[in-house]
Amino acid sequence: MDALTAGELSSKRRERSPSDPEVAQSQVMTKPAAKRPKVAGETLSAGIPERMPNDDSAMPSLDPALKIKRVLDDFRGLPEIGHCRTKLHEAKFGKEDQYVYAELLEEFEEKIEQEVTPNEMLVKELAQVYAEGSSVTSGKLDKPFRLRVTHPGCEVEKDITICEDQNEDMLRQLFNHSTVAGYGDVQTQETKVDESVRSAREISTSGFSVPPQLIEEIRSHWSKNFIPSRVRVEPYKIHTYGPGGHFKAHRDTPANGLVGTFLVGLGDTTGGDHLEVGSSCFKALAGRWVAFYPDTPHRVSQIRKGYRAVIAFKMYRESIGQDEIEDRNGPLVARIRACVSKMKAPFGLFLEHKYCMGTQHLSGMDAVVHSSLQRLDGVQVRLLPIVTRCGSTWRDHDGCEEEEDEEDCFWADVYPFTTAHVEYSFALNSENSEDKARAKKALNTPSLSWLRDMNEHVPFYYTDLKATTITWSSEVKETINHTGNEAEAWREDSIYLSYAIVVLPIKKPNASSEAAAISH
Repeated sequence: MDALTAGELSSKRRERSPSDPEVAQSQVMTKPAAKRPKVAGETLSAGIPERMPNDDSAMPSLDPALKIKRVLDDFRGLPEIGHCRTKLHEAKFGKEDQYVYAELLEEFEEKIEQEVTPNEMLVKELAQVYAEGSSVTSGKLDKPFRLRVTHPGCEVEKDITICEDQNEDMLRQLFNHSTVAGYGDVQTQETKVDESVRSAREISTSGFSVPPQLIEEIRSHWSKNFIPSRVRVEPYKIHTYGPGGHFKAHRDTPANGLVGTFLVGLGDTTGGDHLEVGSSCFKALAGRWVAFYPDTPHRVSQIRKGYRAVIAFKMYRESIGQDEIEDRNGPLVARIRACVSKMKAPFGLFLEHKYCMGTQHLSGMDAVVHSSLQRLDGVQVRLLPIVTRCGSTWRDHDGCEEEEDEEDCFWADVYPFTTAHVEYSFALNSENSEDKARAKKALNTPSLSWLRDMNEHVPFYYTDLKATTITWSSEVKETINHTGNEAEAWREDSIYLSYAIVVLPIKKPNASSEAAAISH
């Protein structure tokens, strides 16, 4: 969502329900108290949950994921590289009900409309294209496959066919003898067992096998529906659920190169569509499949009776090439290219999907946008993990003369969040001067020199807040604070971050510098 008219934004805001976890988190710090100016607290949008204790006297040796979490709590010293205009406009329209007089509201809305830039109008068009895309696809397998389970107590060798006979005996056997499943807690970066979060069982890949023909068919289905199309398919686990089973909303644990999750149903006797991916719901019927990007929120709703089981496969990027995007000449791709070709640098564009630290290649529509921007002349295009600090202060607009001199204030500051920036900010808490010197030197490497051309005046945009930013709040725990099936704090890439594409004009040497170069 971006650059909508006042009426559209007003309508959109009222449609959002505070009971929606992600929406509630985005609103929790922007609503002022009535009658008094109030500083709306700050929210962090990136890959980090709640605050951790800050001890300036000691700098413990932390696993990479935990270090990222610590720095997100206090990212001191990072350079401000821009501001998010979309977030600023959203915050301003979020206070429209403060205008009790219609003429004041009309004046306010006209002022906001005058601030809309051509880039913002183009981002609005881009948002519509994104909305027409899909992060989840489903279908049926073309052929039956032979499943062999060797996990103790679950020994099964059976052909899984597309049929309504849902293998009740097999499902019960798999559930009764498989291992209790845990979940990855983002806050502590630990794998925990807590039935209030997840009540399920699982069989690891060492306890089952599938034929190569199924792997090839899965690869084919993915390639026809997703970007990137060239993937490596790896069996992961069999997930089983029984009466009372559920898994709260979560995103699958990230990893470099991981681009998707592919689920193949083994049977479902629950009578319900318990897998919820975005706005879609699915059964685990034998021979049916569901695939989605790993950062797509999904959950398994409470099961009252029966059993369900799926085989989960992880999809890894096998290679990257412009041709796989160039080959996709559908109408959505053409519209994206037409839209971004008109955008004027400098600007930053928040991406739809979340990615881990070190990401170099994108997925889905993000990949098409990135490829399209790279085709433009006279600009440099960069990928950057970012963190955004936003908040607001405003007064009531009830006509009180004593408040006429008070100014409304909104901010949405954007900062870079590369590995070097994490190390630098972390070192500022250290008492060791050598740590600080090394970290400062890391920020001055040639690979980051382009960031010095940026300042707080560079505008950033996103196509949809709910789909783009990750905002943590201690008040909302269900959707965000659970990563997936496990936590791996020793990996830097085990936490999702918000990413942006940054587009900057290429500086042309001035006449005097060109003359000097020639004379030498």
